[in-house]
Amino acid sequence: MLDVLVSEVGRCTNHEYSFKLNDHSFLGLISMGFGMMLARSWFAGLCVGLTFAVPVVAQDVPDWKFCKSDNDLPETRVVADCTQLFDALDLGAGDRAKAYYRRGTAYWRRGDADRAIADENKAIELDAKFVDAYVRRGAAYLRNGDFKAAIADFTRAIELDPNNLRAYIDRSLARASDKDSNGALTDAKKAIDIDPNSILGRVALADAYKLNHEYSSEFAELNKVVLTEPKDGFDGYRARAFAFERKGDFVHAIADFSHWIEINPESGLPYANRGNSHLKHGEYDAAIADATRAIEIDPSLAFSYRVRGVAHLRRKEYDQATADFTSAVETNPLAPDGYRLRAWVYARIGKFDEAIEDYSRLIEINDNDVGAYGGRSRAYARKHENDAAIADKNKAIELTRQGVEARELRQQQ
Repeated sequence: MLDVLVSEVGRCTNHEYSFKLNDHSFLGLISMGFGMMLARSWFAGLCVGLTFAVPVVAQDVPDWKFCKSDNDLPETRVVADCTQLFDALDLGAGDRAKAYYRRGTAYWRRGDADRAIADENKAIELDAKFVDAYVRRGAAYLRNGDFKAAIADFTRAIELDPNNLRAYIDRSLARASDKDSNGALTDAKKAIDIDPNSILGRVALADAYKLNHEYSSEFAELNKVVLTEPKDGFDGYRARAFAFERKGDFVHAIADFSHWIEINPESGLPYANRGNSHLKHGEYDAAIADATRAIEIDPSLAFSYRVRGVAHLRRKEYDQATADFTSAVETNPLAPDGYRLRAWVYARIGKFDEAIEDYSRLIEINDNDVGAYGGRSRAYARKHENDAAIADKNKAIELTRQGVEARELRQQQ
């Protein structure tokens, strides 16, 4: 657990106010992958004094009331308040770094990884030893699929703070995404050594066991998670909900996501995640309703469009599915899931040129994408472009072979 002691000084007074910040984080998949925060006990004083014997009066200026990293504050409110601080107050370098970090955290929770990275870049430029900013930027890189950059940031955070719980959890998840099974397991075990009661750490450990094909250990960790009552606001409910999902218990997953909604009803993320659980449970109307609500709250959340699009796809509503996947692509052009899903629909309805274009875009994003080469090969074959189909099939086979060899090498090390 990271305990950072900081002080906030009123703008026009000599009084100092101190608070203690307890920070936790989690990244989840595939997803979306997620790093989260919890902050407590905080207040700050602001005053404006007038001269020439005029009595001192309070002024209506923004303060730090909502520019926080508390994990139960609505993201839109945090972004608005932190943004106001930049214009309304003459912030010093330390406070500017803090505000950028907190706004970046809110952007990350809202699913806007690019803005999160931009804000954390500024925080780090102002304070090169800002541990939490490295962790949050790493989480944003992970969400964008840049695993190497994410791992580098988490490693830097650990260098600065060798017992940083969040950094080990998030680096474990990043290494798992990068298919480094041994590294993922080592980091997850270190996180549990730091805090044996961490729900987020246990979920990361379950992920690592799964990657190492230790399925009995994976389910043992998930059982520990689902029997633990969350104490970390909506982050705890989110982590436990994912554990229920992994066990196939969608009813309890939906219940935990509903708790998250009760805590933070102004966020689109809990609706999108509950919609995803409804989707996995075969409740397509409920999935569409939740995803639609998430989009109403935050139209920039690409995950919501993907959830709704898959629900339409399961109902064979191909036009609506294509429209949602297109919105997902437009919202986050660097995320592969929207292209992959849209390509599948295009191939399904016979639009092979469009499918080939989307698979080609996937390969531009990641030229080691085995699935993209395989999908494009099949689309070329349906168009009777046999040479191109064979070339892509051979490329997919070669990449698969290289992946197997790389995994075997890592396991031997």
